[in-house]
Amino acid sequence: MNYTFVNPRIQVGVSVATISIFVIFLVFYSQVLIAIRNLNSYPTGNFALEVADGNPPASIGNLKVIGRSVYFHASLDFVAVREGFYPNIMQTDDGNEGIRVELADRTLMIMAGKGKSQNFTLPLGQVEFGRKYHLQIEGLDRSHVSAKFGDHPWQSIVDSAIRVPGENFRVGDGHVQARRWQGDIENFQLEVKNTLSPRRAVLVALALLAVLLLPLIWVTGKKRALVAAAIRLSIEAAMVRGPSLRLPSVPSTFPLWILALIAAGITAVYTASYAFVYFPITEGWFNVYADAIKRGQILYKDVNLLLTPVFPLTLLALDKIFGDGFWGYRLLGIVLMAAFAAITFDLLRSIFDRWASAFAAAVAVIFYESGPAFIDYDFTQIVSFFLLAGCLAVIRYSRSCNPFSLFLSGFFFSLATLTKQSNGGVVSIGMTLIVFTTIFFVARRSLISHLAMFFLGALLPLSVVLTWLAQNGSLFAFLEQTIFNAASAKGSSAIASGWIWRFFGDPDFAGANLAAAEMVVKTVVVAFLITVFVAATKSAFVAANSQSKSPEKVFVHSFLGDSSAQPLRWNPRALAAVVGFFLLVATVFGQKLHYSLQLSFNLPIISIPNKYNLTFLFVIIAVNVYCVAILVALVRLSIRKNERLLALLIVGCFGLLLMAGNGTSAALSEMSAFLGIGILIAAGMSITSRSAIIPTFVMLLAVSGSGSFISAKFSNPYTWWGFSTGEIGTSTCSPLSGKLEGLCIDEGSAKGIANTVAAVSSSTDRSAKVLSFPNIPIFALLADRTFFGRSPVPWFDFMSQKEGDVLLGELITDPPEAIVVARLPVAVFDGHEKAFNHGEPGVHRKILQYIDELWRQEKIALVTENMIDGVNVQVFRLVTNPCDECR
Repeated sequence: MNYTFVNPRIQVGVSVATISIFVIFLVFYSQVLIAIRNLNSYPTGNFALEVADGNPPASIGNLKVIGRSVYFHASLDFVAVREGFYPNIMQTDDGNEGIRVELADRTLMIMAGKGKSQNFTLPLGQVEFGRKYHLQIEGLDRSHVSAKFGDHPWQSIVDSAIRVPGENFRVGDGHVQARRWQGDIENFQLEVKNTLSPRRAVLVALALLAVLLLPLIWVTGKKRALVAAAIRLSIEAAMVRGPSLRLPSVPSTFPLWILALIAAGITAVYTASYAFVYFPITEGWFNVYADAIKRGQILYKDVNLLLTPVFPLTLLALDKIFGDGFWGYRLLGIVLMAAFAAITFDLLRSIFDRWASAFAAAVAVIFYESGPAFIDYDFTQIVSFFLLAGCLAVIRYSRSCNPFSLFLSGFFFSLATLTKQSNGGVVSIGMTLIVFTTIFFVARRSLISHLAMFFLGALLPLSVVLTWLAQNGSLFAFLEQTIFNAASAKGSSAIASGWIWRFFGDPDFAGANLAAAEMVVKTVVVAFLITVFVAATKSAFVAANSQSKSPEKVFVHSFLGDSSAQPLRWNPRALAAVVGFFLLVATVFGQKLHYSLQLSFNLPIISIPNKYNLTFLFVIIAVNVYCVAILVALVRLSIRKNERLLALLIVGCFGLLLMAGNGTSAALSEMSAFLGIGILIAAGMSITSRSAIIPTFVMLLAVSGSGSFISAKFSNPYTWWGFSTGEIGTSTCSPLSGKLEGLCIDEGSAKGIANTVAAVSSSTDRSAKVLSFPNIPIFALLADRTFFGRSPVPWFDFMSQKEGDVLLGELITDPPEAIVVARLPVAVFDGHEKAFNHGEPGVHRKILQYIDELWRQEKIALVTENMIDGVNVQVFRLVTNPCDECR
């Protein structure tokens, strides 16, 4: 590449000034603007609600408070009329956090805290049915809750894990919404006061001042000043200085393929450690479509599918290789995630140190797998793999100008779109613009021919799939279902951009943005203090031990970065990475062998705010990392051309596009944030220094976070809309058979699955059709039965309202021989109807109501019911002759 240099001080001044402005806008805009805009916009004063038996729950406003001290006082009268567990008298949040008033076994209590394992219980007293009670609750500063029940004295909870006032005050409906309140709630009064928090205001002001002073500190050029030197070092790392800052050492030439193999191997070991010991009953959606093809049915013509067809066709091809057993799919997932880590490493090493990139890639993929509904071979992983491969091909082209790399890029982006048109399509369209920019940047004279190679690669799989659809006579049905019906199932196409408005306008995102910024700033402060300590002690240590040749002194010399003696020619980032590799593997095996081997490195000064979980903060951080990467690359590329800066620009844009694609599913998650976390770790470990102190500090933080995710995976590998597989680390393993042979899950779930499959088989013949509602088609597949209707998976965003009406009509006119129902909480229906159907009752609720009506009329009979993954699964058989039930 050609380099063009200008005055270094002008270059640095422009870069730092631009970064400062950007950081001010992106990181701190939300706190300042929202605090000013909403200073008096939250509901205050008194509110009154009454909730009677059978009426819907009531809710008061949006009480999110960002950066303020909070006081609230709530009082109500209630009468309980029935025995049972009712987590629904009053609560301040829709999740496990916040506070909620519950009634269980006639005991009234307040539950407060964060997560099931950290709840705080405050028993208030015993309740007599039919008697009216008066309850008062006060909350102060998010950590102090007091309550007075009847004639009992005031009682209090004080703990930093409490979150008040939460998102909403809800009365008569609980966080799980499992049961409506049975009784009356009267005279509900609420008083809320919001004040600006002085501590938070001072914190923001100091942070803004620090950012504004960065250019001034740099321009002073007082290299003797330790503060200026430390900040300069950090800025140099953030701006990705050129090769002149790399340390010449033996490990810098370490073979890339070995590092890629290490990252892939660690990921494979981690994935294999849990892949075969859990099986959620919501798995197997696309296997049903592959089975339908094997039965001679045509996708989109005989079977409704709202997604593009590559993934079912891939599973069909795998069936011919491994058979239709699920162990083969899990094995594919292990290989897939290993390849995932290798590609992530190749992306990162094009920008950062290769050792740091290998370690960061392994940690990033561990974070990726921490998703609550993660299945290693699922279509979302296939989409992400194709997108990563396409991005890597673009970076390879930027380094080599080889047009075949563009061909591969177009090929993989096309496959991603044909796997999931929303995520893959959004990213592919955006990356097409990036490809155009890259060609213009590195091979302007060959723009047309190289761009043609890109589109040629994209057209290859697209033309094959369209030709196959046309031959089957399902092309127009394909377009209707994947475009119009898919948008209808999501409510509208506007949901694809909804994440943008939430990120830039939602107070909760604004608060998370500030919390993430605070956590990063505190981490930098700790690193700075460590640097100060090392700088102050290194000279004394070296002077006192310069003649010592003992192994421990040689190691310390190298670790501290003594450049005069150079006892070990070892890259300090390599040293930190090797230790990190060992700790990651040790953590995985420690969890697998039931030992609590998790590194705890959560210093109080950099502790995670209680209001937010680590994943949510990482998502917020990742968005900022992508934006900063793009800005840094653009500013530096405007001054000089550098292939590393161009790679940084491509990766930053790709990361933002991952966010946009992920947002089409109405939520940002690990699958779009993992690359940003990888960039952050690799950048932190690549800081130019002869000492291993800072790379080791970053590595320890990364291992600590990874340990949290690994521990959570073994505690509960799968949680999704009421389904939870439970702990896999200590439960008794029971091997499965049939198509599930090779998997070993907990004994209770294995027995429940076997009983359910046996009930379906005994209630139907081989040619019968089975309705699996709303998201458990696996039982029809395991019983070797075909699905009822045209929609194998009648889930909310897998079946539009129009298609659901057709299914309901078929259910009314000609019910199937067997029906399998998962009894999900009402909150599942409420949440999806709010997101996809404007809050109105949808056809999915009507289908469930009609199934219950058939049961009430004794037109279907209950065969068995089993608790599987925390959900009651019922099997009904069709009663062809009511007299059969009388014998």
